[in-house]
Amino acid sequence: MVPSAHPQALILVTAFEPFGGQAVNPAQEALRALPDRLGARLLIKLLLPTAFAASGRRLVEALREHAPKDLVMLCQAGGAAGLRFERLGRNLDNARIPDNAGDQPRNQPIVPGGPDTCPATLPLNAMYAAVQALGLPCEWSDDAGSFVCNHALYTALHYIAQRRLPTRAGFLHLPWLPGQAAQTDPPAPSIALDKQLQAVLAALGALG
Repeated sequence: MVPSAHPQALILVTAFEPFGGQAVNPAQEALRALPDRLGARLLIKLLLPTAFAASGRRLVEALREHAPKDLVMLCQAGGAAGLRFERLGRNLDNARIPDNAGDQPRNQPIVPGGPDTCPATLPLNAMYAAVQALGLPCEWSDDAGSFVCNHALYTALHYIAQRRLPTRAGFLHLPWLPGQAAQTDPPAPSIALDKQLQAVLAALGALG
């Protein structure tokens, strides 16, 4: 049961299950390690299924239930050199591989008739600066892909915009953990979990 708190004090943080044959997802591991509170802010932690339909449904249910001030979504970006701050959600599902439910939509809009893109509304500049101050690599991105991560980002941003909710929302992609990166040839970039956790905490702390 989630402790009671004023909605303006709530941060909803989500992550995804492992996918694509991976045994772990750094976002899930970071989510598990987050505290329940960050200063005066209460963190509500939600693990989403890596499935198009189910992730969008669960996300909207959580927004309705908690009405958080901020929504911060996390997932992995294999091969990324650092934390990737996503500035846009795109109205496109185009899966290279099936999701964990076996669905593989190709070139389909997430919301038929919806805008091509929805901009993230988190204070990304402040969050980026906070992570950069730790000496960890950061990247800007205007393309969150067309898999479940982007589906969740666009779904949330569109839902919030259509209902004119005060919730700020956005997405951070995390690089692989060292054990994942070591399985590629040559080894891909990676960041250890403790450093990734520090980065997520710094980003959350910059929400204000």
